[in-house]
Amino acid sequence: MTGLHIEAGDRVEMALRPRDLLHASVIVYLPPLLGAVIAAGIAHGLRDGDIETAAAALIGMAAGLFASRLYLNRVACLDRYTPRIDRVLSAGVA
Repeated sequence: MTGLHIEAGDRVEMALRPRDLLHASVIVYLPPLLGAVIAAGIAHGLRDGDIETAAAALIGMAAGLFASRLYLNRVACLDRYTPRIDRVLSAGVA
C-alpha cells in the first residue's frame, strides 16, 4: 500500500498470495473439523449414546474454533493473512 493515495469510494485491487489463502483456509477449517471428529470418537467409545456423541462433537468443534482463532490472532498471522491493496482501479465520485 506504500505510495497509494486512497479515499473512500475508490475501487481498488486486493491481493493475497494463493499459498497464504490455502494456509489460512486450513487453519480456519481443519482444527474445528478434527476437534469434532476426535471428540465424537472418544465420546462414542466411552459411552454409546447419540446425544453424548453429538454434544461431544459440538464441544470439540468449539474447541477447534477457539484454537484457530487464537492462532490467527497472533501478529505474525495477521500480517501474513491480511489482503493487501495492490493498486487503485478508479477514483470514487466526490
